Amino acid sequence: MPGNGSSGTTALHWAAQNGHEKVLEILLKNSAEIDSQTQSGETPLHWAAMKGRAGAITLLLDKGADLERKCSVQFTPLCAAVFGGKEAGAKILIERGADLSVTANRGCSLLYLAAESGSVELVQLFLGKGFDIDATNSIGRSPLWATAQSYSRMRDDVVKLLKEEADVSQREVDTKETALHGSTYWGNNAAMRPLLESEAEVDARNEDGKTALHIAAEMGHKAILQMLLEKGADATAKTTAGETALKLAAWGGHEATVRHLLDHLDGELNAEAWLATSQMSKGQILHQRTATSEQRYMRQL
Repeated sequence: MPGNGSSGTTALHWAAQNGHEKVLEILLKNSAEIDSQTQSGETPLHWAAMKGRAGAITLLLDKGADLERKCSVQFTPLCAAVFGGKEAGAKILIERGADLSVTANRGCSLLYLAAESGSVELVQLFLGKGFDIDATNSIGRSPLWATAQSYSRMRDDVVKLLKEEADVSQREVDTKETALHGSTYWGNNAAMRPLLESEAEVDARNEDGKTALHIAAEMGHKAILQMLLEKGADATAKTTAGETALKLAAWGGHEATVRHLLDHLDGELNAEAWLATSQMSKGQILHQRTATSEQRYMRQL
């Protein structure tokens, strides 16, 4: 059918994505290719599924759309619906016989995609169908890991659901990071709380010897750093390269994080950590030492 865009998109893709069922019918009656693919291999059914357009999904399936067609990231339409957090669309595809054993890129299961989407309903759906809560993808990430590191979809209720049964100590294959590391890196405050309430090892180290506290300091995530310290994280721990949380915070120029660490350490200044960053002059270091000492003195009055 004429009218393909430069990326391979057709009028049928746009009608499917926006749920325009009457337009879909007109296009299909005029010989539109129902399984036309974009450059990344997505069909109109993928687009309808990602947006949860129930009517469009049903219409396309009734007209013979391929239920199991995969795109470049190995998503079937069901994967697209689940990743988009569209429960109604996913249920339609499942009822129509979509393969539940499908895995997307890097071996991600439907439960993994549901966890990443932040949908409690979809996570519950796949757990109810017997999915392994601790099954990992090809790089060792579990559904719990996926939820914890999902910075755009911070759902503490999903983490709470998963951590009840999941192995919170699972590590990624290459980096040796736990869900706690991932949650800290992305600044996912919502995921941190239930993880810290579980049996997660607060001072677990990745392949570089970094704990979650090191990462919080390095990224300047003050709120997470405070949560970790309250949970008993070791503020004096050193990475494999000999870096402390204070040193990493100083290198990053995260003033609020540095001040919080200094306060936690009761004002004991690690001058070497400050000197390691060119952003701080000796005068500024001395000023910080004086300010910290004055604050401690005022608290004693």
